[in-house]
Amino acid sequence: MRINVFNLKKKSNLPYSTIARYYDELMYDVDYAGWVDYILRIFRRYNLRGTKVLDIACGTGIVAGYFAKYRYDITGIDLSEAMLEVAQERVQSKYPQTQFIQADMTQFDLREHFDAVICLYDSLNYLLKESQLQKAYQCAYNHLRPGGLYIFDMNTEFALSQIWGEGTTVRETKNLTSIWESEYNATTRISTLKLTFFARQDNGYYLRGQETHKETFYPYSTIRRLLDHAGFAQVDIYEHLEFTPPSDKTYRIMVVAKKGRST
Repeated sequence: MRINVFNLKKKSNLPYSTIARYYDELMYDVDYAGWVDYILRIFRRYNLRGTKVLDIACGTGIVAGYFAKYRYDITGIDLSEAMLEVAQERVQSKYPQTQFIQADMTQFDLREHFDAVICLYDSLNYLLKESQLQKAYQCAYNHLRPGGLYIFDMNTEFALSQIWGEGTTVRETKNLTSIWESEYNATTRISTLKLTFFARQDNGYYLRGQETHKETFYPYSTIRRLLDHAGFAQVDIYEHLEFTPPSDKTYRIMVVAKKGRST
């Protein structure tokens, strides 16, 4: 049997520019509702007041949609124009007050402050240099009101070296086949993922797309030091979805950084 394939032209070399329209199907197994529930528990645990939330690296807007549904005043930013187009289609038709803005997480100024800033699904691991991570932390700090919370997750060394590790995985859904090829460099501490997908089209053809993603990890001591340098008064690091300290087998951490109250 002959399978007709045509290649998808990239709008940009940025990650997620090619796969934006298929991202949600690729990530079908992510429990976004569970993530949002966990963040709401963090809000209660830290007695957060206010409903104004900034979602950095908001992607296709699924998390933003949950917050809008729960009557939060949500603004999402992302570097990928293609991902933002999907987010706008999904969320703004139901919640027109929601804002989506194209911006770089390491250098943006929205000229407003938020009660909470969130950055999810290892988005910060894409910052391969410590100086970039410092800038991202500083931008988040600058956009928080006094007493506000900066909540983010990051992949750990265990995740990149052992779970991602070296190997190839094939995943299939009804209309999408994806090939995930990962390689970890212990010297540079960078994990490289080559993602190739084939998306079935209505005419029976398959669209082929390919992207390369790179992530690194940062020791907990570095994360604390950079957050302290940005000005945060309190930093807590947890096992993802829990309120217990991470272990050496933790694959993902959740960090809660609190901005001090003005005197």
